[in-house]
Amino acid sequence: MLTPKFAAGGRPWAAIVLFVAAGAAVLGSFLLQGSIAELGIGFTTSTAPGALLTGLGMLGCAASMYSQPTTRVLAGWLGGALALVALPAANFGGFVVGTLLGMLGAAASLAWTDSPRSERPERPERSELPERHPKPERRDRHPQAARQEMCTGPRRADES
Repeated sequence: MLTPKFAAGGRPWAAIVLFVAAGAAVLGSFLLQGSIAELGIGFTTSTAPGALLTGLGMLGCAASMYSQPTTRVLAGWLGGALALVALPAANFGGFVVGTLLGMLGAAASLAWTDSPRSERPERPERSELPERHPKPERRDRHPQAARQEMCTGPRRADES
């Protein structure tokens, strides 16, 4: 059953919808070239394998994110790569629409997180952050004495 919690936070829906639309645009640019008689001729063109592989690959990325949301990073990278490959390989990536939708889907899948905003830790203020590189103490002694102190420890007043 599709509950509001399941629909809102359980899956990267924006990425899934964008990848389905991108895959449909790339496949549609190839499959909707004409009637069934022309389809046999269309399969022999050089864009046929590219359009089929990239379009089905983006649909596969959407199916992967739907069935297992933890694969969103891998599916996002792979879908983004397929969207870029579709640009030269499949009729300008489904007339550029498929490439743009695929890149937006990749960005949405990589940006998605399953935890609600209220449960995420807040970022500390800049004044609360520790210094990255604390400044070293200034030593007014000779460098050899400082090096010796590093090896043997500081001198006590009664040892001098």
